[in-house]
Amino acid sequence: MIGAMAVSTLFAVVPVLNKVSTGFVIIITTLLVAGLAAHFCPVEEKETEEKEAAN
Repeated sequence: MIGAMAVSTLFAVVPVLNKVSTGFVIIITTLLVAGLAAHFCPVEEKETEEKEAAN
């Protein structure tokens, strides 16, 4: 959530970025924050019974 606020603030403050429409700011912010969260906080996958049976 803090990351989303930081990115939104950048879009509001930086002169070149503040010309981007609100809808695109929301889309870009969502993609950036979701990508960073996925990179830094990955979810471990559980092994299925098929994989366990193969081993």
